[in-house]
Amino acid sequence: MLYESYQDNDFSFDQNIYNYLVEPKGIESRYIRIKGYNLDQCPDYHPGAGRPCWLFTDEIIIN
Repeated sequence: MLYESYQDNDFSFDQNIYNYLVEPKGIESRYIRIKGYNLDQCPDYHPGAGRPCWLFTDEIIIN
């Protein structure tokens, strides 16, 4: 099993692209599972504080 955790709590109106590369060595598999969790509510420093927040993911590439 391979587990990676990434966290970025800095708020910005800038749109950012985050690239993460994981190279498992010696692991063969037929399926993968990717889980992403949001914060449930926007934090106090966010303009939408206390309201539901969203998590968006685009382009997961597996070779």
